[in-house]
Parts: sequence; structure tokens; C-alpha cells
Amino acid sequence: MDVADEKFIVYWQKRRTQGKIKYSLKAALWISLPIAFGSEFFRFLTESDPALQNFNFIKALQLLVISFVIGYWLWGVVQWNAQENRYQKLISQK
Repeated sequence: MDVADEKFIVYWQKRRTQGKIKYSLKAALWISLPIAFGSEFFRFLTESDPALQNFNFIKALQLLVISFVIGYWLWGVVQWNAQENRYQKLISQK
């Protein structure tokens, strides 16, 4: 076992105390907030009609919810499972 594996074990032992749900929720927030507000900001910058340049909170909220659900399942849960599998494999080799 190399140094990177040892560091990963220490890192993941600390992370896994949060639990799968909390870890996945945090990951989803880190993904969904920039996507929702970044895309709304991009729309604001590229819209040529001044009447449509207003920040649309409802659209941003819809995109936030959609990207949150996708981020939760595709990033949070998948990432948790991959990290947990690696951790279990390294612990069994120790």
C-alpha cells in the first residue's frame, strides 16, 4: 500500500462519518448552485431584448431543483459508492 492509499484511507474515514445522505446532499449543492445561477447569468448577458434581461428567479429555481436531483443521484451517490468501494478494498488489503 502506497502513501496515496494511506492518505485516502484517512480522508475517507473522516468523510464517511457524515453518512451517505449528507455527503450526497453537499455534493448536489456544490453542483446545482453554480449550474442554476451561472446559466441564468449567462442568459442575462446574452439576451438582446432589454425587457427579457431581468433575472428570472422561477427559471433559476427550476434549474436548481433539476440540477440538484441530477447532482444528488449522478454525482453524490455514485461518488459515494465508488469511494466506499475503494476504501473497503484498501482496508481488506491492509
